[in-house]
Parts: sequence; structure tokens; C-alpha cells
Amino acid sequence: MSKNVPARGWGRALPCAALASSALILAACGGGNAEDGTKTATDAAPASGIATTQATSDSRAWHTCVPEGSTCTFSGTRLIRYGADGSYTYLSATNGIACTNEAFGTDPAPGVAKSCWISSTPSPYKQDATQYTLTFRDDFSTGQLDTAKWNDHIWFEQSARTEDYGVSNGMLRIWPQADANGEFKSRILTTQNKFSQAYGYFEMEASLPVGRGVWPAFWLLNSDDPPNGEPELDIMEAYPGGATGYWGDDNQHPIAYQASVWQKGNGGDIADKGVTSQRDVHTGDLSAGFHKYALKWEPGRVSYYFDGELVNTVEVSMTRKMYILVNMQYNCADCGQVDETTPLGPDNAFRINYVRAWQLKP
Repeated sequence: MSKNVPARGWGRALPCAALASSALILAACGGGNAEDGTKTATDAAPASGIATTQATSDSRAWHTCVPEGSTCTFSGTRLIRYGADGSYTYLSATNGIACTNEAFGTDPAPGVAKSCWISSTPSPYKQDATQYTLTFRDDFSTGQLDTAKWNDHIWFEQSARTEDYGVSNGMLRIWPQADANGEFKSRILTTQNKFSQAYGYFEMEASLPVGRGVWPAFWLLNSDDPPNGEPELDIMEAYPGGATGYWGDDNQHPIAYQASVWQKGNGGDIADKGVTSQRDVHTGDLSAGFHKYALKWEPGRVSYYFDGELVNTVEVSMTRKMYILVNMQYNCADCGQVDETTPLGPDNAFRINYVRAWQLKP
């Protein structure tokens, strides 16, 4: 993703059914949330990650789920506390877990009636919640863009006056809309100078738009020294109006997205762009429901996830702090050109339920 360079990445298209036997592993070609954006559960086994501590050292907020012997159910991946009287075991689980000694692998309070509690702090989907600390969260629940967290344009552009984004019903929407001159200008929301970090886990839950010329993306960028490169990590870029059968189906619905690493930068003036890796991820229709796009960034390694499943790992050193960007751009080599067939307005939005980040615990 760049102000100067079009989208990258070509390769052989893999049908959904072939993914399980390919080097690119996806657990499903659908799933995610309901099309109306409600947070629904998907089938998954509990993640691992058991740790026991005393309540006196527990600073999280908790709410009661069920008593011992029942099943605690919820949506997504959560940290669950099991026990009583200040003695608890903690387990990261996805969508539900039995509130029993067997499920948690120990009896934290022998001879005492125990219960399960759910942490109110969200955890990375299908990751071990005990290994992360939440550092950034926007669930878009305020009815307007939170300007304490977001800028409504990137540093090298001015804010477009076109009404092409909004926050309502717990969701951020960015949609294609021409300005007064009939042109389609980028809408890039960033956390620059408001939130940035090196390493951690970054996750977005979203549904993508359809049509020629649209280019939604979720990425990280460091633009502290642009003449010498702008290192970036592209978590999701989609081009539904691009090559039919590859990026989009016959109706220009997105069926693939790209995840890329640009170690040294992606600016047009950088002689060595340092493209470390890029991977095209083939899926079902990404406009039909909500999916989770995520990146785990560690020293010496970045790993990309789709709906909690690992899709690519790159051994690379990326050490500079980065900020978050979500955006819609238009008219690129891979996404095609906006034309009369492209649906405009809020009904064809890049819909985002949440954007979150966590820091890895030492």
C-alpha cells in the first residue's frame, strides 16, 4: 500500500477446496460474523494457555459466566477465570468451555464450589489470551469517529470533504463516493501520532465492498523518514474489480486479498523497495459476511491470520514502531477503474466492526 505504487502480487489462483492441501492453509472459506454485523460465534476448539494466580494480583474486570459443572459460552476468544475464594486458574478459550476441573486441567480450590468468569477485555481471536495485553481498541460504539484515536487523512494528503465515511450502529463504514468534481479521492484513516507500537498482534473484523475500482485495506506504516523508506506491513488489501476469477468473481465480489511485507518501504523514490514477501489469500466472498484479518509481529518474524488461521509467516526484521491505517483507495492496476457498474454510497461500504491491538507479554 503506497501513495505512489500500485498493489503488488500475482500468482496461481487456488480454489477454496484445494487450500487444505496447499502450502497456504485456511480452515474455512466462509465463517465470520453475520452479514448485518452482529457478533456471532464460529465453531472452534479452545486455545491453550493455563496460568494460575491469586485474585490480589488480578487487575482485569470480570463478569460471572456459569457455576461449576455448566458450560460457559461466548463469542470469539476470551480469557476465562475458574475457581473461588481468591484461587483461580486462567484459560484462553474460543466460543465456549466447560466449567470443570477436567477442562481447566486442575482444581484451583479443592472442596469449594467454583465458578467461571469472563474477562471484559477482548483477546486476539484464537490466540492465547494470557500472552497479550490490550493496547488499542476501537469498537466504534460512540456514533462518530473518535478523533482522539484517528486522523481522517494520511500525512501527505488533506482531508477530503466528501461525505464518504461514518460511524453508526457500532460500525465504521467507508464507501465509494465521488467528490464535487466527479473524482474519487482516497479516504485513509490513521492513528499516526495517536497510537503506534513495535511488535504485537493487530486485528480487524470487517466486510469488504464490491465493484470495479475499489481498494480497501488494513495496514501498518512507519513514515518517520519517507525519503529513506516507509516500512509497512499490509495485513489486508483487496481488489474485487481486478482480474475476474482471481481477485473478484463475475460480479466483482472480492474472493481474494493480499498480505505483504515491505521491509524498507514502498515509496516511488526508493531504489531498493525491499519486498520481503507477499501472499495472495483465496477465500469465499469477502463481502458476504464479516471476517477477521490479523497480524502477529514478533522480533524476526511476522505471521498473518485469516479468521484465526495462519496463512503466512515471514522471517524478517521489522523494528520501527508503526501506526494503524484503514482505508479505501481507488483506481489501481489490480482493482480496475470505478465505472457505472460500481455501487456507490453507504450500502456498498468497507464495514469495520472493530480494530484492536495487543502487546506481547515478556
